[in-house]
Amino acid sequence: MKIKFRYFSRVLSMTVLLTMMTFSGLNSSVIAADKAISIGASGLAGADLSASVVYFEYEQSIVNKLSFYARGGQLAYDYDDGDYEEDGDGPGIEGGVRFYPSGDGLKGFFIGAGLGVWDTEWDWTDDKGTAWETTGSGDSTSAEIHFILGGRIGNKVQFVPTFQIGSFLSTDAELGAYAILGASLSFGL
Repeated sequence: MKIKFRYFSRVLSMTVLLTMMTFSGLNSSVIAADKAISIGASGLAGADLSASVVYFEYEQSIVNKLSFYARGGQLAYDYDDGDYEEDGDGPGIEGGVRFYPSGDGLKGFFIGAGLGVWDTEWDWTDDKGTAWETTGSGDSTSAEIHFILGGRIGNKVQFVPTFQIGSFLSTDAELGAYAILGASLSFGL
């Protein structure tokens, strides 16, 4: 399955635009000094499913314990239970808030929550290997809600491991809950 780079460039552009719009109207004395950009990946693997997301993220402290983040990414997944197979991919954007209990800006443990929108396309095969095998394709735009736990290790350049749980919400397709592990490299600005 190939990653659609034209979609990734659109997602990246939307992320930068969203970030600029969010902070352009805030007085500079309201915004804390910490900000960072990150590049990372999240994924899961199981008996029937594998999925991955590569992403670019911008995070800005609002006050010492609270930050806002905007993320653009590219999703790719494969599902195969032996009877039904599906391969899909697509871009998405997410935004949310994170709480840092230490009160020391973008450092240490954090918990957070966010919302996203993902646009996916997929190809499927049902009743694989039988006389009544059917194939097709589809696409959907889905809302997504998630909760995230993580930590920032390091100073100006940080390693950021995460655990995220969430759910996709759509009227077009069968979607559901997920749990993924991730890691990123973050650079303080």
